[in-house]
Amino acid sequence: MHTPQKIAKILGLLLMLAIGSSVGLSAREWDSSSRFALGIYANTGASMGGGLELGISLYQGQVVQLRNTLSLESKAAKLLQDESFDTNILGFYEKLSLGIFGGGGISSYIGLPYFRPYLFVGAGFGLVSARTSSFAQAPYYWEVSGGLGHEFISKSGHGAFFELGGGVARLTQALLEQRADALGGMFKVLLGYRYFF
Repeated sequence: MHTPQKIAKILGLLLMLAIGSSVGLSAREWDSSSRFALGIYANTGASMGGGLELGISLYQGQVVQLRNTLSLESKAAKLLQDESFDTNILGFYEKLSLGIFGGGGISSYIGLPYFRPYLFVGAGFGLVSARTSSFAQAPYYWEVSGGLGHEFISKSGHGAFFELGGGVARLTQALLEQRADALGGMFKVLLGYRYFF
C-alpha cells in the first residue's frame, strides 16, 4: 500500500517535470485563447492526497468560458476507525467548470494579470486499497461534488488555483469493521498549479 509520503514525492517529481518542460514554451505571451491546461494539485480536505489534471476548453468566449477537466488523484482516507489514515483511494474524476475570464490591475503588480473565478460540478470513481482489500477487488469508491474555484494566471500561461467544494461520497459495499454508508458528506480543498497552452 502506497503511503501519502510516497505519493507526495511522486507528485512533486511530476510537478518539477511539468514546470521544467514548460519553461521553453513560456517565452511567448499567453492569451485567453489557450485551449488546454495541465495541472497538479494537493487535496487538503477530509481526505489527503494529490492529483494530475488535463483541462480542455469546450467554449471560449470573450468573458465566459466552459472547461472540462479530467483528473487522476491518489488520496488517503480514514475508513476503518483507526487513528491514522488507513485506506488509499485511486480516483478518476471529471469536472465541468463555468468561469468568467478577466484581468485586474491589483493582481498585475504581483505578476498575475489574469484571473478566472468559476463554479464547478464533478463526479468520480475510485479503486480502494485497505488492509482488508486491494485495488483489484471491491469495494469501489464514488463521489459527486460541486463548488467554486479561482485561478490566477501569469502572462506566460502559468497559473495558481484553489477550489472549495463538497458533495457526497460512498463505497459500493462495506469494508470489514465499517458500514457501506459510513462515507457521506465530504469537504474538498484543492490547491494547485496549472500551465495553459
